[in-house]
Amino acid sequence: MSEKANRRIILGSLLLGIILGCLSCAEPAPTTPIVSVTASPPATKTVAASPTFEPTSTPTASPTVTPTPTPTRTRFPTRTPTPTPTSTLAPEARRAIMERNLSIAGCEPPCWGGITPGKTSWQDVLDLWQGWVVKVNEKSGFTYVVIEMNRRLYAYDPDRVEIWSKDGTVTGISIRAQLFDDDVVYTGTLNTYLTRFQLPDVLEQYGPPSRVYAEGFVGAFYNGLWTEYADQGLSFGYTTDTVLDSAAPLICPIAEGAPHIVANFQAPGDTFQNYREYVEATEEYYDDWKEIEYLLPEAFYAAFRKPASPNCLRVVGPISESMTSVLPDDFDPILRPAEDARLTELLATNSGCELPCWWGITPGVTRIEEVQALFAGYGKPIGIWNWRDEAVYEVGFFARHDPEPLDYVVRQSFIVEDGVVSAIHIDGVPPMPVNYGDGPQPDRRYHNGIQVMTMSRYLTQDWQRYSLASTLARFGAPSQVSLFYDHQSCGNEYSLGVAYDNLGIFIQYGGQGQHKDDNTMMLCPSPGSITDFHFILTTPDSEFESGEQTECGYRCTVSLETASDMSIDAFYRTYIDSASSACISVLERTEPTCP
Repeated sequence: MSEKANRRIILGSLLLGIILGCLSCAEPAPTTPIVSVTASPPATKTVAASPTFEPTSTPTASPTVTPTPTPTRTRFPTRTPTPTPTSTLAPEARRAIMERNLSIAGCEPPCWGGITPGKTSWQDVLDLWQGWVVKVNEKSGFTYVVIEMNRRLYAYDPDRVEIWSKDGTVTGISIRAQLFDDDVVYTGTLNTYLTRFQLPDVLEQYGPPSRVYAEGFVGAFYNGLWTEYADQGLSFGYTTDTVLDSAAPLICPIAEGAPHIVANFQAPGDTFQNYREYVEATEEYYDDWKEIEYLLPEAFYAAFRKPASPNCLRVVGPISESMTSVLPDDFDPILRPAEDARLTELLATNSGCELPCWWGITPGVTRIEEVQALFAGYGKPIGIWNWRDEAVYEVGFFARHDPEPLDYVVRQSFIVEDGVVSAIHIDGVPPMPVNYGDGPQPDRRYHNGIQVMTMSRYLTQDWQRYSLASTLARFGAPSQVSLFYDHQSCGNEYSLGVAYDNLGIFIQYGGQGQHKDDNTMMLCPSPGSITDFHFILTTPDSEFESGEQTECGYRCTVSLETASDMSIDAFYRTYIDSASSACISVLERTEPTCP
């Protein structure tokens, strides 16, 4: 990397999303701050915050996942059937028919309600479920019926059974229902029936699956898990927790059980592919599915057969045609709690080096081959983006699993110039921030009234080495202090950044502010109130520019001196005390116009 007389890094107002990437696009790109390099004579090189990547030759290692263009489809939870006529059969008669069909002796999966895929004729379906089948649909060569049960008020996706045929004989049956919603348990016929098919129960009864698939948005996130038993004509789908990661998105089976289950029954064969063919032919909107690669069925069985498994699955593959995924030779797609001890040790010791060195990697010194070797030793995948004369290497995140499934994650990306790391971006955040951006959003899930995986119990404890007081004690008064907060009472989130230009260190602390009646907002960066950490580390003698905005919308970045009456020296003397509970009072605008 060439010598630079002066390096200047501009910190935009979107630093809270450094590693998450852009979810509003079909091809997400890593979000990095604008980096301007000025030399003498003046010459400027700029890396945009959300660049449009141009594919170039990409360094690879073995094994490598080759990018395959995959269309990204608009996703809705499921098809909402067109309103159909209501049966004229009396409710008591309909109930008697259902109870009769569901009590037929010997009707075990893939049989349901007296119907066996590959054997039962279409006319038999109409006869068996007379009064429940009120309309027969035909589309793209498929004949199908939808039997709805337990349509709840405001429920987008009613509990239902779909039965379809291509040749006069039943091809498949799909049974879906919501079992619970937070602390509300549903006890209808289908809800009760599907409780027997929670993931640990299926693995216990049927053994290792033939294949495992992820379901969701390609290029963004996956929030569903499917297991297939092709030789038995069975496949089961589960709602999961999802965690974004450009290198390999993560899906985590829900410890208390999946709130939404789908059971598909067909004749033995390529069960999942046949179901997918039906969905793509009859639904206008549907998810994408991707097989979990490098996963041994026996390993999946062992990892998830016990209830409340703490393990998660990585969905390996390029999330964009502009990204190449590189995997270690012994890559394991199952993310296990065993890395908790290693992670907490790395955060406590920083591998014996001092910032801007991070885990033994020093900007301006360490070559990218050393970075790849280091994280390959930790079993981490790497997603590589190439753009102009720079490359961005995003490492599969580390996570603390306790409390399960994940307490917080550590995301890391490395900016590389001429084969040498020039900057490092690190995020320490809860697995599911409250908002991922303007693109598609993962389904929000609550347990006991609390939104899952949006708060961390151990983040500030494990990151004590980098607390605001520790940083001030170790490095002294910062050269700059910047604030990013809501100027118009639209939200509580804020971030406070401290920059050390001479050392090449910028650390940003996130938290929740407090709005006051006098049009002020109180920002209180006490150790226990910090919700996330964001680092930018680069070569010494850099100059971090806050990107201060004189005109902005309801949020923008300003310097400490502009936003408050506190000087940097007073800030240093106040917050070097780890017991300080002092707050910074900043002025808000009146007459807020929130989006």
